[in-house]
Amino acid sequence: MDQSSTAPSLPSAPPLYKDRRGWLIAFGVVEILIACFFLLVTIMTALVIPSMPQRPGQPSVPSGMFYGIACFYLMIAAFFIAAGIGSIRRKNWARIAMIVASSIWLAFGVLGTVMTIVIMPMVMKQQQAVLQQNQTAQLPPNFLNIVMVTTAIFQVLMMVLLPLVFLLFYCGKNVKATCRASAGPASSGRTFPIPIIILVVWFGFSALCLVVAAVWLPLAVVFGLLIHGIAGRVIFLAYAAAYGYCAWSFCKLRLPGWWLAIFLWVLGQVSWVVTILRADLTTIYNEVYKAMGIDPVQMSMYSVSPASMKGYWVVGLVVSFAMMALMLYSKRYFQRPQATAA
Repeated sequence: MDQSSTAPSLPSAPPLYKDRRGWLIAFGVVEILIACFFLLVTIMTALVIPSMPQRPGQPSVPSGMFYGIACFYLMIAAFFIAAGIGSIRRKNWARIAMIVASSIWLAFGVLGTVMTIVIMPMVMKQQQAVLQQNQTAQLPPNFLNIVMVTTAIFQVLMMVLLPLVFLLFYCGKNVKATCRASAGPASSGRTFPIPIIILVVWFGFSALCLVVAAVWLPLAVVFGLLIHGIAGRVIFLAYAAAYGYCAWSFCKLRLPGWWLAIFLWVLGQVSWVVTILRADLTTIYNEVYKAMGIDPVQMSMYSVSPASMKGYWVVGLVVSFAMMALMLYSKRYFQRPQATAA
């Protein structure tokens, strides 16, 4: 008698990870809801807000600004729709995309929250002083404190805790294993490190913003000099081309693009320092308003104090040095081209 026919079948081995497909679907639904919110904001920004009546003396804002902001919100909505659908379908690219987006979201959220807590009290006191000088209606007692506390709580919840939850979830080893198991062994192709993806997105988005600035804002500030007209547009387009090349080089892991990114960073920091030392920031902002078609006198009520301006510049400097640290860290992924043997 054949013993193999009577031998009991061994139970299949359980997976070495916890299946997170249910959580992936739940997070995907949340991302689609976020996309719906940004779609609503897009409609409000492009159609509703520009048609609202303005009060006498209120500065008029060019409609192109609303359309540009609406396009930005539309891109965010498109990203969350794609990421949400990919998460529901357990796609590994959606997991990586959410890790990159959550990392950037969290970094700017932490900086924005700190800036809100530090700078917002000064801005609110300045606005209160402007209202008192104009002899307008006085605000209720403790109104400014309520606004600051509410804003800080919103910043912490939406700009810190929410991206942190996304980041921790999609970085989980069980989520990673679930997505890779769903993709199958045939999908094991080339993978990009997360720092490289972040830098590709950063340089690509910066290039896109510079192209929009070249079309919409004919004014560039370089080493404290205000360059108007076609020359300003050419400078924006040149920087856009350089940043686009950096994005392509980081995607292909080409070392010349890495060196160009370092050079652009150093050039930007030198220009930044020279601009602060030799130029008046208020004059620069007024010139930017004029280039946008806005009367600087009407925008004076929204101006910030010199201390607040310095705070914004410090935040920008922190972001810049963080990107430099990330670029230096990414150097390990680049390989020098080997010389062919004779």
